[in-house]
Amino acid sequence: MTWQRLTQLEPRLLALYNQALAIRSGKRLFDALDVWIGRGRWDGMKDEMKGLVGWERKDIAELVTNEAYDVAYDRIFYEALLVRRQRTSESHNFVTAC
Repeated sequence: MTWQRLTQLEPRLLALYNQALAIRSGKRLFDALDVWIGRGRWDGMKDEMKGLVGWERKDIAELVTNEAYDVAYDRIFYEALLVRRQRTSESHNFVTAC
């Protein structure tokens, strides 16, 4: 399963990826895990993604697989949110520096 195939089957994954990139390229520091799971001011991208791909998706068989979920997770969470990161001294959480 490729990212290209996933976004052909479910274009909202690309929108979620672009949203993650927009957050990362913003001017404010953020904790990527907060964005992902929905803490603080963030709604949580993980729950949104789970509705699009993985075991919670029921209508398109290609999207209801561990492989599809892993490809989307790697692309959205790791690539879009965590590519540029540094440790903060006060929280020891990974944050993205813009």
